[in-house]
Order: sequence, then C-alpha cells, then structure tokens
Amino acid sequence: MGRTVYSIVLDDAVVTAVDALAHRSGMSRSAMMNRILAEKVSYRTPEQRTRDVLACVERIVGDGFLTEMLPSATAFSAKSALRFKYRPTVKYCVDLTPEEPESFGRLRVSLRTQSAQLLSAMQGFFLFWEALEEKYLAPALGEIPARTGTDRYERLLVRTEEALSETDEGNAIAAYINLMDGLMKAYFEQLGNHGVAKALENYYADRISQPDWILI
Repeated sequence: MGRTVYSIVLDDAVVTAVDALAHRSGMSRSAMMNRILAEKVSYRTPEQRTRDVLACVERIVGDGFLTEMLPSATAFSAKSALRFKYRPTVKYCVDLTPEEPESFGRLRVSLRTQSAQLLSAMQGFFLFWEALEEKYLAPALGEIPARTGTDRYERLLVRTEEALSETDEGNAIAAYINLMDGLMKAYFEQLGNHGVAKALENYYADRISQPDWILI
C-alpha cells in the first residue's frame, strides 16, 4: 500500500488529543491518524491486520507463558520458564515487520544467562530443532531461513498460503511457538537421556503432519 504526504488543517486541541492517544499506543501521530481515518471509513489497513494476528497469538499461546504486547504495533513477546536450576526464562519475540521479500516477519527465541552449562544445553536444543526443520519442513518449504547461536534461534516466517486469515496466521504462529516450547521443556527435563531425542522427533513429526497444521 502506497503512502503520500498530505497537508491538512486541524484544530490544535484535536492534534493534542491525537498525540496523547498515539503516545499511549506507542505510535506516531501519522500512524494514529491513519488508523482513526481507516476505522471511520471501514478500511482495514495492513497495520490493523498485523495487530489482529498478534492478538490471536497472545490468546492462543499456552498458559505457561507470560505474554506482552510490545510498544511497537508489529511485535509481541512471550516468556516461558525452563525446569532447570535457577528457573531460566526463554523469550519468544514475534515481529511481523517484513524483512525479506519472501517473509512476513521473524521469530526470535533467546535466553539470557551466564551459565556455560545452560548455554551448551540450549545450543544443543537449537541444533536439534534446526535438524528437525531441515528433515521435515525443508522438503515443503525449501531452505529454512533460520540462524542458530549459543543463546538464540532466529527464523523468518514464510507465508506458504496467500489467503490465510488473521486467525489462521495467528494460530500457525502460536502453534509453532507452543510446539517448540513443549519440545524444549521435554528436552531439558531429559538431559542426558539419549533415547529422548527419537521420542521428541516422533512427536514433532506427528504434530506437523496433522491436518490443522499450517506451515510457516
């Protein structure tokens, strides 16, 4: 959707009220005015669609998460505690600002810790997850646009179906986060158990093969 600069005359009091509303919503004056006018003429902007997708993600992610809508209208985060000593917290951040032509956003999964043991275990999980995606998703999606580090995993979100509704898109992102978090917790609970990897792989393969699963 294109954008054009327009000159309009507004009462100072109206501008003050718009600025206050924009500040509370973490938006610029122009973005807030665009939203107000779009709502008035019943036009759904891309920004409104993004907010609806993120609101759906917030509703659907599991009960074990502490969720937070970020000041940016395009981002959302959720935190989940691992069953590991000191109860470290993993942060999932969804940013639906398109960064690449083939993607509609990015998921960042990160962990802040100084523990070498925890970092080593987390990197092991991220590499395990990356291998699962390469084995089960790459045949359908092609090369998986992901990057793994010792304390983080980043992945572009790819819209494989053009006509997804906001609810379908939100469901897909939330399901992806829930699956990753569930496998991560099980992985950490069974650290040192060499047989757990196959069980987790079987669960992953079964879940993504279900009819309700949407590839992203």
